Amino acid sequence: MRTTRGLAAVLAGLFVVGSLLGCTAQAAQVEAPPPAETIAPPPYVVESDSGQQAPADSAPTEKDASSGSSASESPSDLKLISAKAVRVVDGDTAVFALTDGREEKVRFIGINTPESTTKVEEYGKEAAAYTRKALPAGRSVKLEPDVEERDRYGRMLAYVWLGTPKQASESEIRAKMLNAKLALDGYAQQMTIQPNSKYADYFTEFVREARQANRGLWAGGSAEEEPAASSSGGSGGSYIGNRNTMKFHEPSCSSVGQMNPSNKVPLSSRQQAIDGGYVPCGRCNP
Repeated sequence: MRTTRGLAAVLAGLFVVGSLLGCTAQAAQVEAPPPAETIAPPPYVVESDSGQQAPADSAPTEKDASSGSSASESPSDLKLISAKAVRVVDGDTAVFALTDGREEKVRFIGINTPESTTKVEEYGKEAAAYTRKALPAGRSVKLEPDVEERDRYGRMLAYVWLGTPKQASESEIRAKMLNAKLALDGYAQQMTIQPNSKYADYFTEFVREARQANRGLWAGGSAEEEPAASSSGGSGGSYIGNRNTMKFHEPSCSSVGQMNPSNKVPLSSRQQAIDGGYVPCGRCNP
């Protein structure tokens, strides 16, 4: 009997101890802090050109950051300056008033017309008259500079758009750019001075068209015409070429007297003139 009671007491003690251990473990489990929450970093946000925030997937890559846009030039990419014509100096130079009130003497890029100011060269007055007709005082234009914005004389260098171009396409250049029109209608030769050569290929083609059509400066003939049977003229076979107009003359021609000495090129024969790309003068018909 006494043994049974002792066993019961032992079992009761074990039960109490077990209960206490279970409560302690449960309390420890409840009071343990939760695992730390992992917070993801905010997405990379880029400020776009428009001032709006772009999503992370539009962030620039290393390749984008190191290279410019490969897209072709759009109308909005053209650097155009609004101006109004004030007066024409000669065929390839005019004065314009800018929107800030300044006046700029502008030399047209890519072409060269005969002189009509200090020296009057053949077709110089006609070229100046053509430009005056295209640029009456007050006419609104757009001036487009190239890489080099001024020449050694301080003049602004520009392409003169008579109307705002929709894009820099050949059709727009033909229809709206005065530099191109002077070349197309035979009032100017091409003159490319680097680094300003944006439209040089077009001007090459336009001058070629004018020569083939015998327009303006080229009215006396074309470089492709066959030379006459006689290779000498009334001056014993010598001629004077004009490096500006690319025409050749009899030494007695009135145009020679008006020619800038720096443009005179002595030619020993008609064949030499033709081979050199000169065309006969329409006045003296050498």
